[in-house]
Amino acid sequence: MSSEVKHTETPYRIGLRKTGELYIATPNVNGVFDIIAEMACRGTGKDEANAKFICQCCNSHQPLVDCLKELVRRDDYGSLRLPTQAKDAMVKALKLAEKDE
Repeated sequence: MSSEVKHTETPYRIGLRKTGELYIATPNVNGVFDIIAEMACRGTGKDEANAKFICQCCNSHQPLVDCLKELVRRDDYGSLRLPTQAKDAMVKALKLAEKDE
């Protein structure tokens, strides 16, 4: 996957069609929501939970990455003294979050 193409800007939100189908959308510059994903609804009750989870993960991803980067940066410069195990976990999480697949 090319790193040149960027994902649709957050925040993402859940929408519900009159037919009961779920979708994930994001506001465009005109304030209208653009659908970026449609959910295959099976009527199990998990569909809405999955859509909420996707939105929550996507909406919180960049703030969490930025926070981890700042903590690692401060530790690298000696202003924090993170336990080695905690710092290793942060670095591992950052590598996973920034992996281009």
